[in-house]
Amino acid sequence: MKTLVIVDFQYDFCNPNGTLYVPGAEEAEEAIVRHIREDGEISEVIFTLDWHPVHHCSFKQNGGQWPVHCLQYSQGASISQKIMNACISFNIPMRFITKGSWYWQEEYGAFPKVYNGDEFGNLDGDSYQFRSENVEVCGLALDYCVKETLRNLYTLGYKKKIIKNLSVFMDGTKAINPDSDEVKEFFKKHPEIKKI
Repeated sequence: MKTLVIVDFQYDFCNPNGTLYVPGAEEAEEAIVRHIREDGEISEVIFTLDWHPVHHCSFKQNGGQWPVHCLQYSQGASISQKIMNACISFNIPMRFITKGSWYWQEEYGAFPKVYNGDEFGNLDGDSYQFRSENVEVCGLALDYCVKETLRNLYTLGYKKKIIKNLSVFMDGTKAINPDSDEVKEFFKKHPEIKKI
């Protein structure tokens, strides 16, 4: 069995009308839905969510590099209904981890700081004990939040032997810059993270 971590599959990233749309997100969405329906080994899904206050430091109007996106409780922060419906249809338990709600701190990865026993957590105070030693990650965008979440899980889980197998479901992942040298370097540096 395995835990599937779906990173930031939210309206502002996955819908062409979103403020920070990731090209190809619709294809990744369909791939994730198929994966949930056909895999048979997914025992839980963890959704990570950008969860920003209006005065978040990452926004251009506040001196950051991104347009306003994923405002708390807004349509832009809503999770893909297709993916949620697939989880509900197959009775797969869902958990939700928020990140980026501290207005003064950028937070790409969902599990950047906290490790206590068998639990992982983040700056928002969310913690979660995985049901499986096998963790698979997908979502948006590979060159930012997916990569950093993988880095967090590798550092906090794989190296500490809490996670036995760490992988990324590539068909369910899209990048803002598909040719990112940082992504290539990351996978080269971490061959233990399997691409499936």
